[in-house]
Amino acid sequence: MTRFCLIFIFLFKAFSGSAAVPGQLAYADSLFKAANFKQAALEYEHVVFLNGDSKEKATALLQKSYCLKNIGEYEKAYRTLQRINLSNLPDSIQFKIRYENLLDAYLSGNEQEAETAIADIDYNTKDPELLAKCLYLKIIVRNDFFKWIEADSLMKIYLNINHINADSAHIEALLKKPHLINERTAKILSYIIPGSGQMYSGHVFRGLTSIVFQGAFLGYTIMSIKNGFYISGFAVGFGVFQMFYLGGAKYAFYLAEKKNEKKINLYNKKIKEFLLNTERRKI
Repeated sequence: MTRFCLIFIFLFKAFSGSAAVPGQLAYADSLFKAANFKQAALEYEHVVFLNGDSKEKATALLQKSYCLKNIGEYEKAYRTLQRINLSNLPDSIQFKIRYENLLDAYLSGNEQEAETAIADIDYNTKDPELLAKCLYLKIIVRNDFFKWIEADSLMKIYLNINHINADSAHIEALLKKPHLINERTAKILSYIIPGSGQMYSGHVFRGLTSIVFQGAFLGYTIMSIKNGFYISGFAVGFGVFQMFYLGGAKYAFYLAEKKNEKKINLYNKKIKEFLLNTERRKI
């Protein structure tokens, strides 16, 4: 019954005329200003349903995407922006929507959608000033998705536009790529010398622990067999040794992977902070 009433009210308002739209939009805006983002998103959707004007629909959908972004629903915000018909909208509004498209795709962690959004901006935006406004975001996206060569090319353009000396010691240190560990090498080393893969990954104590454990169980196996305890030697000693041996190699790969991830995240964080601080100084 409640569901029927809600549907009836929604449809009644929809067919009661478009005169309600300006008031509805103002109400949605007031909810947004009050940081009531969930309710505001519903009201903006109501405006879209009521309105036949493409520009006002675009405004309402853009505002709805802001609401969803504020509550961390980046994928929904991206999908909301996809509903906007960009034809007949001013270039500046089209760019704003495409920019938000890129930002939401990036925040949702969708690399393919972010790349599509970048291509969309590059193809449809002719104004160099508008392109320059989203250059920092393109660099952040490319860095976070481990496309450092493309990011470096964009960074050179960014530094030139913002009159920043690319040859300064500070910038050279900033752009210096982290030295990454070869995960496969860490795994192979552990197969050759147990524990060496963990040490190669920078975890010396864990590597030594692995050597001690595997050495102890291998020694137990040898002593058991030497003393005629074949079953316990193989079942207990060699069985546990093999578990540590194979598991140690996998663990070395995991540690190297995590070490690289940490280095990459620190590098990307430095780049991001530099770009955002540069952009803030323009305001």
